[in-house]
Amino acid sequence: MKDYAKRVWKTGDHGASCSVIERSARGKKSYQLKIWNPLTESKKTRSLGHFDLKKAKAEARGLAYELSQGKVQLSDRKVTLEQVLLRYLTDNTAKRSAVKRDTAKAKLCDGDVTDLEGGCTCYNEDHKRTQLFLRVFGHDFDPTKLDISEWKDYQRDRQLGVIDARGREVASSDRKPIGSRALEQDAKFLRAVFRHGRFANWNGQPLLLDNPLPSGKNSPFNAPKSEPVQVAASTNRINAIRGVTDLIKTIELVDGKWVTVVSFFSEFFDIICETGRRLSAVRQLRYSDLRLERNETQPDGAIVWPGSTDKQGLERHAPLSARARSAIDRVLARRPLIGDALLFPSPKNPNVAISVDRLREWLKNAEELAGLEPQKRTLWHAYRRAYVTRATAAGVPDAFIAAAGGWKDANTLRACYQVPDKENILAATLAASAATG
Repeated sequence: MKDYAKRVWKTGDHGASCSVIERSARGKKSYQLKIWNPLTESKKTRSLGHFDLKKAKAEARGLAYELSQGKVQLSDRKVTLEQVLLRYLTDNTAKRSAVKRDTAKAKLCDGDVTDLEGGCTCYNEDHKRTQLFLRVFGHDFDPTKLDISEWKDYQRDRQLGVIDARGREVASSDRKPIGSRALEQDAKFLRAVFRHGRFANWNGQPLLLDNPLPSGKNSPFNAPKSEPVQVAASTNRINAIRGVTDLIKTIELVDGKWVTVVSFFSEFFDIICETGRRLSAVRQLRYSDLRLERNETQPDGAIVWPGSTDKQGLERHAPLSARARSAIDRVLARRPLIGDALLFPSPKNPNVAISVDRLREWLKNAEELAGLEPQKRTLWHAYRRAYVTRATAAGVPDAFIAAAGGWKDANTLRACYQVPDKENILAATLAASAATG
């Protein structure tokens, strides 16, 4: 007789079922019970050691009832949003931030000066979003009861700036609308928290049976779609800001005293506009990255952009334009340092790169002095797009622009950075008309 195993009967509700399996092994028949355990979300098989179908059905009914009661007790258990969030912070965020802090300290021991606060970014962001959701939904909120209407109300208030990133109510005069990307990042964090709750035990049981915030392309909990921001600074805007760059002041420590001096915003702005590099890469430039010798391939010198400050982790060699070289020469004349010293250090600490917040403040001040309206939901990145727009208008191939400006390939360049303006659209229209005769 052949060995086989087949299901002959099943009882119980979905998620807490029990099946009777008839099994023949080496000519000997017996019944087994196959159980779906909702607590562990796994199947288990229990041998009965007999071949009595009526008795096997009775045992299956009793076991299915026990499983259903266990599932009811688990679903009726009071789990709060605060419990799930704090468990995630304890198990995940605290460990990640500790690893980053240890890495930063190790670099300091090796002589690599690192901003230790940068190692705690994940910790700060996770705590910020924890405060956001606890203020919006409440500490005792049951995450399994998350309703789509409540979620849409939160998204609307967050998108309109009624509440800030920590869930605090904002005065109507100070509200700043945000884009869908910020909403997606908030939802991504909460989904990670709920996913962690499914595998985190509480009194021998998982915190959550399911993820109350489903993802997927057609999920109703997704952030409302909006057009991506692709704003490029115009040539007139760049020239207007260049006209007021020397009016941006800062304080520096000179001979033990804090004095007000002209900032190096002018040099920084020129390098950003002329190289098309990201803000993070320019602010971390060091003297050792400069290659100022002149030759046929780099008539005004070059910069070796290190992979450590590049988003893609790529090291690039890019020649300098005459204006960018002039800006670097002004920096060297003002601070003639060598080695790994920073070109643009913090005014308070020469071993730390100038902060992003200070650079944002300088650019906003320059826009006000030049009488310019702020650009929609963008600041420094508009000048990176302007670099691409100018190079494209000059007929430079996409691959060459990508290599000079630090893009990994030309696909991202075409998709996100080639911003059409009225002049470029007119030029394309005239060129197409001329080509057709």
